[in-house]
Amino acid sequence: YEPNAVLATRDGLEAGCDIDSGHTYADNLQTAVELGVVDQTFVDLALYRSYKMRFITGLFDPNVTNYYRSINVSEVGQASYQDNSKQASRKVMTLLKNDNDTLPFARGKTIAVIGKSSNTSEDLLGNYVGPICPDGRFECVKTLAQGIADANNGASVTVHNDTTDVAAAVAAAKAADYVVLTISNYGQAGEGKDRMYIGLSDDQKTLAAAVLAVSGEFEIPHLSGFANRAHYLNCKQY
Repeated sequence: YEPNAVLATRDGLEAGCDIDSGHTYADNLQTAVELGVVDQTFVDLALYRSYKMRFITGLFDPNVTNYYRSINVSEVGQASYQDNSKQASRKVMTLLKNDNDTLPFARGKTIAVIGKSSNTSEDLLGNYVGPICPDGRFECVKTLAQGIADANNGASVTVHNDTTDVAAAVAAAKAADYVVLTISNYGQAGEGKDRMYIGLSDDQKTLAAAVLAVSGEFEIPHLSGFANRAHYLNCKQY
């Protein structure tokens, strides 16, 4: 790590990182050049390569010669594309543990869905995602809790996504036949924001420890756009 963003800008350019999608270059490159920290040669080279890539991919071609500019908005989000996305998502999901054949849950039971990102569409889509829905938002995608409720044949599904209210989460877990405890690193990192650690936030650790102390059967989905260190989630029932 560098002590300041000016030196980080230098390191990035000299290492061949031509484009910074955050604000580091935009806020510090001019200062770095003026102070002599970055040689203008590296700036010119990064600019040349960035524009060359755009010329090669046709971004400066007239509209009539670029096929991608002719795609109609109505083609976006078609049912067949959504089905392909669904199939891809199913294939990349990984079941890490299923002691005592806890999964699949029996339908029609009382389920408590607890934890960060358990009832938020945007978090479910990952840490690096653009607008998904026609209105530019995310609510057209069902949350994890909504999907569970739809699949549970009308039986009770309670949702608790306040990670600071541990007592209420524990009460919900005790009252349920099954518990879905989500863990998430959403908001810890993203474009222009790196993580200093790969573990869960302290509030999630506290919540998870309290909920997992309740006897019962658990599912713990990792709703994470990045790697998570979650070795402390040691529970026989999940």
